[in-house]
Amino acid sequence: MSTKTITFTSSHLGENVNLVLCFARPTDYYGDLVKPLSIAWKTASLSAHGESSATVAFTNSPAFCTTEVNDRFFTTPHNYVPISGGQETTLLANHSVKPPTQEFTDPLSVGDTRILRATNDTGRSVHFGLGFISNADQPNESFTLTSIFQNAHHGASVKTNFPTILRAYAGIDYQEGQIIDKEPDAARLIWEGDVLELHSITNIVINKTKSMVTNLWSATETVVEVPTPRPLVIEMEKVYTATLCFGHSEVVVANMKTIAEYLINKSYKVKVTYVEGSCSASMDITLPHGSSCDTTERDMLGVIDTHLHNADRARLKCRSGSRMVSSGDHFSYWVDINPASSEWYTTHRHSTVYTHRLRQSQSTSNLNRLANGNHSSHNLTVTKNRSVSRASFTGVNVGL
Repeated sequence: MSTKTITFTSSHLGENVNLVLCFARPTDYYGDLVKPLSIAWKTASLSAHGESSATVAFTNSPAFCTTEVNDRFFTTPHNYVPISGGQETTLLANHSVKPPTQEFTDPLSVGDTRILRATNDTGRSVHFGLGFISNADQPNESFTLTSIFQNAHHGASVKTNFPTILRAYAGIDYQEGQIIDKEPDAARLIWEGDVLELHSITNIVINKTKSMVTNLWSATETVVEVPTPRPLVIEMEKVYTATLCFGHSEVVVANMKTIAEYLINKSYKVKVTYVEGSCSASMDITLPHGSSCDTTERDMLGVIDTHLHNADRARLKCRSGSRMVSSGDHFSYWVDINPASSEWYTTHRHSTVYTHRLRQSQSTSNLNRLANGNHSSHNLTVTKNRSVSRASFTGVNVGL
């Protein structure tokens, strides 16, 4: 997905200015909910004297989320799911874990490529959010909330487009993550534009004009050539590992072979590790698309119950899961999946990732971060399809 970097700069404005950035409300909205509201995306203080700047980044990678709203209209987004135009997802309540969690289904194609759709099937009212994912499939993956649909009752659906009109306001009193509950004064709008039509790097210069009501700006453009790195295609894997015990060592190899053959026929990739003479063996199972650690375990136990004789039946000694989050020439970075976590039940999505090759220093940095315990884990694997192309730089002068 394409990423746009936008920098707002100012110099000697003569008064301190509070800059608020938000996306316009979705224009194509259908459904049985209240109208969507915008969220204050970023705020910055521009100094009366000297130079000031604020930089933001937008990635064209839409996602639905659930969110909380407090009494001051501040939002806190929670689990999210990537979605593309023409797709729909359903929010379900998962009561198989304690405490129960809410999970989105894998998006399905439904038609109009301009529309995104989410349906509430949790049995209670929720707040739906719409935003975008940055650094998908990386340890620093993050989600940014840009719009909210409040109080979606059970069975309600949101059908909306993905808003990409960014607006910059001066002097309105909102903080980051706060719902913009009413349309700001048009006189405070100093710039707006469709981020999809901007260059990869855009600079917007804010100038003081004689009248705060008069908004004047001029644009100049400079193109900067950036070398295109060779991409490395990585498939992010998710693996379920189980150690099985048998009554005696003579049946281990034959029974592990039987289990592996049935799992392979169900599109799993299987690796078996066995020490000669042992009564146990371990099995590493790479999850196919649409499977979770829980469903993989159920499939394996189902084979044991239906295809092994009672006398030879295996017993599950221990199990675990792991997920790859980045990889390079000589280093790959994995995180554990706790069987007690909601991710154990989260379905896996194959991810084709286009990224730079890791240099040795980057691998060392990842190892240091892992040693220091400084890493993050995300419950969702996000499909990423970014092509790294020529970046360009645009300067826009904005009157304030």
